[in-house]
Amino acid sequence: MLAYLLWHWPLPDTDVSAYERSMIDFHRSLAAARPAGFLESTVFRSSGVPWAASGGPSYEDWYMLEGSAAMDVLNDLAVSGDSKIHHNAAVGGVEAAAAGLYTLRVGSPDLASARACAWVAKPRGMTYGDFFTSIESWTSGGDVAVLRRQMVLGPTPEFCLLSPGQLDLPASMGAVHCRLESVKKMAGS
Repeated sequence: MLAYLLWHWPLPDTDVSAYERSMIDFHRSLAAARPAGFLESTVFRSSGVPWAASGGPSYEDWYMLEGSAAMDVLNDLAVSGDSKIHHNAAVGGVEAAAAGLYTLRVGSPDLASARACAWVAKPRGMTYGDFFTSIESWTSGGDVAVLRRQMVLGPTPEFCLLSPGQLDLPASMGAVHCRLESVKKMAGS
């Protein structure tokens, strides 16, 4: 399973209500089209994301996909048919954006209940096996999903721990904690 994440923030003079409506409409159009390999998507209001809007208010779109082939289908659909209208309306108010591609390593992402993520890097010299063991106390309960950045495609540290609430991680992990607020959950196939 892959997650394509898109961080974006509106131009200063953008009507935020209209901006959010256009995003919701876009996600609904994707869900209605049911593209091959598309599982679900959602959009969050986020804060504390240093690579988005200098850590100020921003938005975070999550697109859950069966695999990399779904990326081409999603990309084509976003700018064609009914989705094109909603996509163009959504991007019209965007000041800037950043994106990344992540693969699921542990758990199952529950976008409906996610309200926080912690971005962490594996300490230099630590094996991946030891890293996964070191985070097991937070991931063994089943409500935390761990995603790993692919091919350095994205501005984030290597791992995302997606959870229903902020995790109490040790300071030595250097986690970037981000709060998520659901704009509107959009079901997929």
